[in-house]
Amino acid sequence: MKKALIGMTLLAAAGCVCTAPVEAEKPVETATVAVAPGKDPAAPYDDYGPAMASEKGNPMAVEWHNQNAAALDAAVKDDVLAAFVKDDASAKALLAQVKDAYRTDAKAAIQIAAVTQWVMAKPDARKDARMTWTKALMDTAENAKCDYVKLFCLDQVRWCGCPCPKLAARVEKLGKKSSKPVADMADLVVRGLKK
Repeated sequence: MKKALIGMTLLAAAGCVCTAPVEAEKPVETATVAVAPGKDPAAPYDDYGPAMASEKGNPMAVEWHNQNAAALDAAVKDDVLAAFVKDDASAKALLAQVKDAYRTDAKAAIQIAAVTQWVMAKPDARKDARMTWTKALMDTAENAKCDYVKLFCLDQVRWCGCPCPKLAARVEKLGKKSSKPVADMADLVVRGLKK
């Protein structure tokens, strides 16, 4: 009897729900964007306007690069890059140009990245150059007082460091005694070195 009463109660509740009036769904309103003539209606904001214009004395990076293309091409020739890693002093002299808070000369930054690529282009033939470069990067990072310099150097080690346990230990040690951003980058580098 108890089961019958529960069953009838459930049926009555279901009947109430089924007979309740249903409101018609309201159409979803969409915003319309006025598109200027000649603009792509699918990407009406695909124009940076003033944000993409150069200021006098402050060119955009691409403009600066184009204006200095010949000098930059000469600055990354094989013989120039090889000279930077002929010995520890040469490598450290280039890395001494890394400055705090994005104040590094653009040409020097390009040469540093180019050296990292150059030592990796022929890893067997340039093994000694790679070791010189990696050592200089680590020495610079370990002796830097500025996090930016540490991060800059660790980012280069990330690309050219060898899977040597001693190098990984140096990077870990640097991370443990540094700020969180440097520690995070050191962790990233160590994971890459241990693969």
